[in-house]
Amino acid sequence: MLTHKNKNELHFIQSAGGRKAALRQEKGLVWNAAVLIALYFLLLVMPLILTTVFRPQTDHLFIYELGKNFAVLGYTALILQFVLSARLKWIEKPFGLDIVLQFHRMMGVVVVVLFLLHPLLLALSEKRWILLYDFDVSWFIWTGRVVLLLILFHVVVSAFRSLLRLDFENWRSLHNILAVILIAGGFLHSWFAGGDLRLLPIQILWVGLLALAIGIFLEHRWWGQKRRFRIIDVLQETHNVWDD
Repeated sequence: MLTHKNKNELHFIQSAGGRKAALRQEKGLVWNAAVLIALYFLLLVMPLILTTVFRPQTDHLFIYELGKNFAVLGYTALILQFVLSARLKWIEKPFGLDIVLQFHRMMGVVVVVLFLLHPLLLALSEKRWILLYDFDVSWFIWTGRVVLLLILFHVVVSAFRSLLRLDFENWRSLHNILAVILIAGGFLHSWFAGGDLRLLPIQILWVGLLALAIGIFLEHRWWGQKRRFRIIDVLQETHNVWDD
């Protein structure tokens, strides 16, 4: 039979064990978060790393290379937006869904800025502003222009969604449709317009990134539907707390 003293000792041991387990779990989450952050930025700059390794020399001006690299970074970040918004448990767990979605929105702004700077820097490097509005250009240049216009359209719609009286579900449907169009259009534009895409390692990476985006989109939109829950009742626990 346990005495009062023994019970206190047992409670202390259990509490200490619980704290140690919680500490180990916290350290594990911090480690997982660090690995995921490193992996994200490694994937983000991987095209630039491969370009530097397999084509270290260039005859283009620095501003031209900067504009080209901004487009590469922008498209890679756009692909990774699919990963961030897919609500994957192994990504959510170390950070929490709110932080992941906040980072997703922040990187969306970064993507827009990078894509806007891309044509501006290319035109500036060659002192040919006609590149921005000339109608007599290749189809893949027009594809890039359409992608940029759709991105700007999406930014405006998202910023003024309440003013436009666009509810969240309709906005999300528009968001998903535009995301697919942007990924496809960006791939075509970069594949035919980008000089670095003539390198086999970059081509392999580009196709792999496209496959990643398609796979995550399909998993999230179709296969993920099977894991959805349905709210059947909402209960009021207190005057300002509800449960479902």
